[in-house]
Amino acid sequence: MADREKMLTQLAGIGIALDMAGYHADAQCVRDVLALLREQQSVKPTAKDEAIRVKYKCGGCGYLVGFVSTIHDDMQYRAKFCPECGKRVKWDG
Repeated sequence: MADREKMLTQLAGIGIALDMAGYHADAQCVRDVLALLREQQSVKPTAKDEAIRVKYKCGGCGYLVGFVSTIHDDMQYRAKFCPECGKRVKWDG
């Protein structure tokens, strides 16, 4: 994770340097790529226990990204990406 943050910081610095040098279109391209990379950052879902299931919500926006039934073992759903904000959902195990 530290390497990812370091890379994002360096990429932001490159965008600033390009903007200061007058390469505004290239700087905008770097900012767009940086925004896409930040959107792809994984988030852990938050769990909420209910009577018959455990619901999981996106750690970024709170949208429902999965559930596990406490009654039937075969009834479960876990999304790889949040359908609302598009962030990757980081499931443990």
